[in-house]
Amino acid sequence: METVNQLQQQYVDFLSSLYSEGLLENQFQNIQMLGEDEAQFVSELLALYFEDSERCLHNLTTAFDQKDVDYEKVHDIAVELYDCNLSLGIQRMNNVCVTFRSCYKSKNLEG
Repeated sequence: METVNQLQQQYVDFLSSLYSEGLLENQFQNIQMLGEDEAQFVSELLALYFEDSERCLHNLTTAFDQKDVDYEKVHDIAVELYDCNLSLGIQRMNNVCVTFRSCYKSKNLEG
């Protein structure tokens, strides 16, 4: 039983560190609180997040591989990626999207 308590405490400590480091925000906590009754919903939400995020990252890579980068397209993809992260409360990724936005607005590919 002590091992279970230790694991639970490690989990709590880990989540606390993610919040304090700015990796997660309250939206993530709201999703966590849905509980067992909404497990299927949370599972589907996470599956959609990973699918959408992977597609966005692939599309960004493709856009930047073009000889002439279409910055409007890059903007649209970055906004979509930002929205994906916002829905789950993944703050650090949103911060990266904001930084990324300033780079592509100035057409700074090295950003």
